[in-house]
Amino acid sequence: MRILLVADLHYTLKQLDWVASVAGDYDLVVMAGDHLDIASIVAADAQIAVVLEYLSRIAAKTTLVACSGNHDLNARNEYDERAAPWLDAMAHGLPVLASEVGAARRVIGEDGERGWLVPPGEPPALAAQLARILTSPRDWPALRRRCRAYADGRTLEAWTRRIGELCALRWQVRYADGRLWI
Repeated sequence: MRILLVADLHYTLKQLDWVASVAGDYDLVVMAGDHLDIASIVAADAQIAVVLEYLSRIAAKTTLVACSGNHDLNARNEYDERAAPWLDAMAHGLPVLASEVGAARRVIGEDGERGWLVPPGEPPALAAQLARILTSPRDWPALRRRCRAYADGRTLEAWTRRIGELCALRWQVRYADGRLWI
């Protein structure tokens, strides 16, 4: 098995280009550390969009595991902890290996459902879980479909549709074409 591990790319496009160009030569690509550059003149939101595109391209070529660094923590979660919601959004479409902090359990689910969780700050647990992921038989296409289905169910359009359906049921009217028919 060939594994490529890169870390702390800090929004260096030349390095991201290289990783994307060679990703298909590896069984697994691990992108660890900081993906963003907090000192860049490029706005964080723009960096996020570009990095997500690179992650998508790499994931289309091979199995990708992305681990976020502290520079990627650009928001606060419901517990007022620093968080990387953009990486959580990526997790909705791709299986991930992450520390069990914040909303990770709700996003990733049970072990192997949409990814895997390890206790924070325990490198031996991380190494053991990564070894299990790489050596255990796995239906990767099914895992990716579960991730995508989870993400699809949490879009603005999906929430709008669900609210419309609930309102139609409550008010006993028809819901079709994104409208309530009274």
